[in-house]
Amino acid sequence: MCVCLEGAFASCRDNKKIVPDYINEELYETALENGDYTTGKTVTFTVCDVKPNSMFGYNVCAGKHLNFVAPTNPDVVIGNKLTVRILAVRSVLKSWIIDYELISKE
Repeated sequence: MCVCLEGAFASCRDNKKIVPDYINEELYETALENGDYTTGKTVTFTVCDVKPNSMFGYNVCAGKHLNFVAPTNPDVVIGNKLTVRILAVRSVLKSWIIDYELISKE
């Protein structure tokens, strides 16, 4: 669910701002480790690495074990700040594989 408020972080469809459920990769990774259900939630994170040929697809890395994956190139570089909506999450070899929908890129 999109919570729109003026003066927050990422853009919404009506040019108001959305407050992410998790404002950084550390908080999001902690939520996953605690077993929180995060599908449908929003996350803002900074890209720390990009791996275009991972076995899961185009991999945008954040945090220690966060792998945001997409089937196509999301056109991001290290240092971009992304806000995404989580579509699905699975754990593979002590890492999180996360399918997402891009909301905004800075």
